[in-house]
Amino acid sequence: IIVTLSGAQAPGQRREVNEGGQATFVGEPFYKEAKAFAEQNVLNREVSVTLEGVDKQGNFFASIQYAGRDVAEELLKQGFATFVPWSATPRGADVSARMRDAEKSAKEKHLRIWSLKQNADKVNGSSSDITGKEIKGEVTEIINTGAFTVSAGGQDFKITLSSIKALSHIIDESKVDRNDVDAAKVERAWALEGKEFLRKRLIGQHVTCLLDYVRPGFAPKSGAPDAKPLPERSFWTVYVGDKEKTNIAVALVDQGLATVVQHRGDEDRSREYELLVLAENNAKSKNRGIFAPAQKAPVHHINDITLDLDSDQKGQRATAITRAKNFLPFLQRSREHKGIVEHVFSGGRVKIFIPKENCMIFLSLLGVRVPKRNESAESDVYSNEALQFTRRNLHQRDVTISVENIDKGGNFLGTLQYGDKKDYGLTLIENGHARVSNNVERFPLLRSYQEAEQLAKTEKKGLWKNYDESKEKAATEETAEEEPQASDSSEGKKGKLAQGEYVDLIVTEVLAGNHMYIQIVGGESEKLEALSRDLQLAAQEEDEKNTLVLESFNPRNGDIVRAKFSEDGNWYRAKIVEIQRSDNKQNYKYRVVYVDYGNSEVVPFSSLRPMLPKLNALPHQAHEAYLA
Repeated sequence: IIVTLSGAQAPGQRREVNEGGQATFVGEPFYKEAKAFAEQNVLNREVSVTLEGVDKQGNFFASIQYAGRDVAEELLKQGFATFVPWSATPRGADVSARMRDAEKSAKEKHLRIWSLKQNADKVNGSSSDITGKEIKGEVTEIINTGAFTVSAGGQDFKITLSSIKALSHIIDESKVDRNDVDAAKVERAWALEGKEFLRKRLIGQHVTCLLDYVRPGFAPKSGAPDAKPLPERSFWTVYVGDKEKTNIAVALVDQGLATVVQHRGDEDRSREYELLVLAENNAKSKNRGIFAPAQKAPVHHINDITLDLDSDQKGQRATAITRAKNFLPFLQRSREHKGIVEHVFSGGRVKIFIPKENCMIFLSLLGVRVPKRNESAESDVYSNEALQFTRRNLHQRDVTISVENIDKGGNFLGTLQYGDKKDYGLTLIENGHARVSNNVERFPLLRSYQEAEQLAKTEKKGLWKNYDESKEKAATEETAEEEPQASDSSEGKKGKLAQGEYVDLIVTEVLAGNHMYIQIVGGESEKLEALSRDLQLAAQEEDEKNTLVLESFNPRNGDIVRAKFSEDGNWYRAKIVEIQRSDNKQNYKYRVVYVDYGNSEVVPFSSLRPMLPKLNALPHQAHEAYLA
């Protein structure tokens, strides 16, 4: 049999064609000397041969011993060969270390091939010196079926797997032969499966990456002006798991979700190339993945609700928003949906794929307000911190979402749980990356959000690092003095209740199983009926005497106003919690909460009137309550 020495690469011959078209083989520098050295030591002698492995072309790699000496090691020591880590790996770490030391000794002495000018830049460093470089870190992003990002020591590293060909998930039909389009679609289907395989196995996991080889970059040819230069690329063997370490490339190939590169004889390759070849043969024999019949390829038809929502074309965007609004009932049918975060746009806005509904949506977190970009330099800093925090915690992670509503831009509004079912909005607030939104009233998590915000303020986290409690208290007291009629006097009777005291109450609005609004019977609640009469009389008098001037009336979020309830046409005290603006103020819509009852609805501008101080003297009678 013909064998190639494992762990060493000696000068060989290259084929050249002269002007007459005749092919000749020309030896590289020191080819004859290296061949003579090997012949002198092993030709016609008894030797011990150990087969170490075989490559994809069927070439055998072996170690040869003679007179107690290793042929490859002697070639390295005399400067007749370079060290090849991938083929030395099966021989063990001790042998690899000896061979690397032998090469280093020859380089320091400038022996044979190390005396050549073309090898001068390798005397103080070579591919064999950088192989074995190790990175230990956490996988934060899957790029494709052959590459991902690892975060280690505050840096992000792009890791490309050695000796495998990643399946392509991009199809450009203009560049693909018509006969190959179907094959490209099959490859794309399995590429998506491969990316999901890596996501499930690697995202959030700690891995060990060992450098195998580096491919130098090169500039494009002069005749290709549109071509981009290719940068230097490093290739790695990656292990995942603490006790039983798994070579992730071998696992990927074994499922038929990648193929093995067919290297040339002298090319660097993965340290476990033989295992990759065996895994590919196993996938072929079992018709797995890309090796399965085309009709067994998975089908991916995704309803992308996000399409055109960010379009610059007004018509396209309007159509996309309508499509999203029409999809809202489908998401509201189930209380919870399992999803995968595909992209993070900001600390509180993400793109999510929901497998069960087979759709892609934008989700904005309800109840939180994340600092926006381009408002100020300080806001930009906090916005970027929130973005990076969310990327670390949610990008490509499994999550559970609940969709409550949709905004005017087609973004679904709801809550998101991650990890051990922890609410992510609460996590943002706890870490000072968001504050509680002012536009939520009927929200079950509002109290816990407010408590988390207060704690973040106390600990001066994130955007609260310059928080001054005394200044906020002074501002609050000043506002209360200026606008006593707008204060939420829900403390009234409720603040005087003693723990364990029994009271009579009326449940006026149920928000959730344990969350409601109540009125406490007795005391000031008995004045509510008289107030109701005064509210109707005031409106009637304004209509009869035509004393109401609405041109200067500009209701704002948080204002206490009078609102006409759509079901009975009567006027009640209400607080504005959301404004749906339009091209004309008369067409504005306002979501209001009736402060004496707790229910809410959306009303037009014509159903609002400014509050009169005498009608807001009575404390608001709806008290938010939770079951203990």
